[in-house]
Amino acid sequence: MTRRLIERERSTGGGRWRKPKAAGGGGAAASVRSVGKGSVPASTSSQRTTGESFSPTANALQLFAIMTRRGDSQDVGPMQSVTGCGLTWVRIGNASVVYTGATRYGFSLFRALGASPTPGQLTFDIGLGVSTLHSYSLIEIPGVNTGGTNGSAAIANVGGAYGSSGAPSVTMGGAPAPANMQIGVVGSVGSNGIGAGDGFTLIDNHMHSGFTMWLGFEQRIGGDAVIDATLSPAGNWGMLGLEILMAA
Repeated sequence: MTRRLIERERSTGGGRWRKPKAAGGGGAAASVRSVGKGSVPASTSSQRTTGESFSPTANALQLFAIMTRRGDSQDVGPMQSVTGCGLTWVRIGNASVVYTGATRYGFSLFRALGASPTPGQLTFDIGLGVSTLHSYSLIEIPGVNTGGTNGSAAIANVGGAYGSSGAPSVTMGGAPAPANMQIGVVGSVGSNGIGAGDGFTLIDNHMHSGFTMWLGFEQRIGGDAVIDATLSPAGNWGMLGLEILMAA
């Protein structure tokens, strides 16, 4: 995979990604919820705040995606930080969507989980002093493994890819455990929206209020090693795939 697919969260031991072991057998499918979404207009401010106030649920895995557009012929790097709602947010990864030309796009994905979240807005920092604008979407997944810190035990596997044509698709390291959930996160430019992949249910499909850049989440229980989605028509895309470890 080339350097432009950027980054994914790794375990701390030995520099290798290690899949946590589930504590027990299967379980029912969780009810994934879209907590909120929105757009942020262009500004040169490094720190930006969501227009919406979110109400995360206790002990549910929070996944917050932020898509960025910048017009100075430079790549969109990883979002530096997210704060708010009484939670600690950890970056899972980021992916390029458009990585050539004057206007470029990419997105970052953060996780959080806590016993006592508080309602409020989220603030994110891109760490740049250039003009950028953003779309964002927050979903939550109840019934996950709550071990580790800030949702670390709920993330069993992460993969990513990007392309300028065809359908978004990420091939993971292997098929998930039958009771585990798969999440696809897609950013796209030049299409008319994001559609669910094979066996997936679309959770969110959000376009920026002023530009045709899309950000979407999808989910399924079990499945195979390929996490995919659809675009109509085809356009530039970036995708992160996650396997979510559910509670026993």
